Amino acid sequence: MAEVATLPTLPAASERVVSGQLPGHNLDTRDQQYILPADAPEHRRLDLQQGLLTCVRNGLFLHKDGVHRALTPKPGNPKPVVLDLGCGSGFWTMEMAKQFPDVDVIGIDLVVPTPTSPIPPNCRFEQHDLNNGLSNYQSTANVIHASCIGQGIRDYRQLMDEIWKALRPGGVYLTVAGDMQMLDHNKEPWIVIEEREGEADFSYHVLIMTKFWDAMKAKGPGVHSFPKVPGWLEEMGPEMWEASAPEHVYVPIGPWQENMTEHDKQTAELMRQDMIKLQKVSAPALQAYGIPEETVKTWVDAARDELVNLRKHMFCHWLFTWAVKHQSASES
Repeated sequence: MAEVATLPTLPAASERVVSGQLPGHNLDTRDQQYILPADAPEHRRLDLQQGLLTCVRNGLFLHKDGVHRALTPKPGNPKPVVLDLGCGSGFWTMEMAKQFPDVDVIGIDLVVPTPTSPIPPNCRFEQHDLNNGLSNYQSTANVIHASCIGQGIRDYRQLMDEIWKALRPGGVYLTVAGDMQMLDHNKEPWIVIEEREGEADFSYHVLIMTKFWDAMKAKGPGVHSFPKVPGWLEEMGPEMWEASAPEHVYVPIGPWQENMTEHDKQTAELMRQDMIKLQKVSAPALQAYGIPEETVKTWVDAARDELVNLRKHMFCHWLFTWAVKHQSASES
């Protein structure tokens, strides 16, 4: 089976950079922890982000042999099932359904997406709060995917127990998250001090991401979960997970490096577009955190200029982790 997903089309340069206007967004008020919007502009950004992650992975997922093995229909066994937790726009959910037409793929989120393209017949979406557990899905899934959901989860470690119970023996857990701590051109943490605005080592984009990170931390502990996942898998032990591995990837924000391949340029460009959009969609959260609207607008304009014109060279760190549930695991 080919592992090619449809990537978002890159708009013309004149269309990539939107104006400095900070439009309102529809926030999902049912989840008091999740502070990003749940509206069409954010879903378009999530489509873009999934295209970026597809480029980074060279496909929809890592541990390809294990995923294909888990999703291969076997005589006498139930039909394979994929759960996409926190499915967002539904991009990954539908691409998996297209790639595996003999598998049922279910996207789960607080807000059910309304894709503009036809939903494959083996794909459906269900509304559910992951903070209420996965008891309705126990022992139903061959693959569970969770992309960038930590901020909306009150207890991610507990959710991992729920994920383990929802997987069938030999099932694969796939997760990915991006670090809000931006890295400089040497891949060192880029720390900004607001009072040093305008100095050579100051970056408005880093400032926005730092303040947005602070706003998320104020909402709950879930944002701290992503770097702990590999350690939690080890703590759960080999009797629960027969194999697991993390993979750290550092993506340049924009094609600023020398001697980049076309694939690397495309990945870096998608990373840049994702960050430009994130600057804008984070604006209401920054204002709710107490930063004046005019200040946020000034920051967003300056941060967009940094990335569009490659004035600041930086990386975004992504952590991908996969794990395989033990074939003889006991549900007790």
